[in-house]
Amino acid sequence: MSVSLTLYALLVSDFLATVGDVLQLTVLPLGPGTAVYATDIVPRRNRHDGPALADERPGGPFRYTGGVNRSGALAPAAGVTASALCVGSVYTGPVAAALGGVDLALPAGLVVASGVYAVPTRHLRATG
Repeated sequence: MSVSLTLYALLVSDFLATVGDVLQLTVLPLGPGTAVYATDIVPRRNRHDGPALADERPGGPFRYTGGVNRSGALAPAAGVTASALCVGSVYTGPVAAALGGVDLALPAGLVVASGVYAVPTRHLRATG
């Protein structure tokens, strides 16, 4: 897959425009992922119990539901969806199209992912 993307980038007529487009589209997954990380780490002031993070036993403080933090999995997906609806670069989402091409992918992804993660996990930050 990466070979085909590399060949495409090298063989298109305007290489720098293609690189710019790829960089603009990296906002879709990176913005929401960063928002979830910041929403988790800032209230905790970067204080985690290292051994507890590695504790995989049922009932561990970071075990969540079957070892999966559902909010942590759902929030980036919701953020990427919101970003995709608001992107205005190579692909134009319906929200960006309705706003005349205004690209709101980054702020939309940040706000949606952070909100979807923060609300169900607010009790964890108080005790974590």
